[in-house]
Amino acid sequence: MTSYLKRCIELIKMFLSAKTTATLTRRDNMTNFRRVSPKCPKCSGNQTYDILPQLPNELEDEIYLEELFYNGVSIGNTTYHCRTCNYTWKKYKGRKPYRDIKRIYCGIGGYPGPYYNVEINVDKRQVKHKTSLPEVNDIKIVGNLVTDKEIQWLLSQLYKCDLLNWAEEYFKPVLDGTSWNVRIEYSSYCEIKTGSNFFPEKWDEFTEAVSKISSGDFG
Repeated sequence: MTSYLKRCIELIKMFLSAKTTATLTRRDNMTNFRRVSPKCPKCSGNQTYDILPQLPNELEDEIYLEELFYNGVSIGNTTYHCRTCNYTWKKYKGRKPYRDIKRIYCGIGGYPGPYYNVEINVDKRQVKHKTSLPEVNDIKIVGNLVTDKEIQWLLSQLYKCDLLNWAEEYFKPVLDGTSWNVRIEYSSYCEIKTGSNFFPEKWDEFTEAVSKISSGDFG
């Protein structure tokens, strides 16, 4: 079973449970979708939550799942709010974190294809673009070197897309459709963003930047 189907089943079960359990509160519904929020950098309080871009003015752990289920939901968001002092902040701030990126892997596709995968090695200035059509067993891989100026342009575009502050997962329960993933590697750790039929706000700008740097289709 694919990870996408597993996720569909997980969300559907939770949705049905929320609809059929009379004692389930609005707060309970989103709790299992929460990620651990960090301490407030202003007051060091622990009463924090991550803000849902789809419903920015409501507490994420008090949102009823049905409000988001069919329209798409993002999980593991990176904009936080402190209930104690009302301070709001993002996980990443400014351009400096983008200069720490070592590699980026991204992929997108849906049945029956095509599927696109792009690997960007920032340090070596190497870009690899892969197109695959599983139905006809056709795979095309193109690699090229890019200039330092082009890499700096890419990092600037990623900053404008707010890539590092994307949520961990974007989900909309649609069979088939389009799945995507972005893996960002640093010196000692990595971050992974994934989605199924639901996308970050700046997704189009991101795909345009990836297409341009890789000289191939992406999206």
